[in-house]
Amino acid sequence: MQIADEITTWSPDVLVVALGAPKAEFWIHKFKNQLNVRIAIGVGGSLDIIAGTVKRAPVKEEVKCELALSINKSTF
Repeated sequence: MQIADEITTWSPDVLVVALGAPKAEFWIHKFKNQLNVRIAIGVGGSLDIIAGTVKRAPVKEEVKCELALSINKSTF
């Protein structure tokens, strides 16, 4: 793949992949051996929010998600 080849040429230490979840994670996994980067992270839609092209979820919704995560973690 051309993009993976270019990234390999640049040889970065950190690679941020913003394809959205889970596409970014699958892409990283597919090319991880070719990329030769120290850290590769999928950031989902975070860059869209930072750029202002997508609005964040209302605070009420964020709290519900955080609560669901904390309940899920505490059950294990």
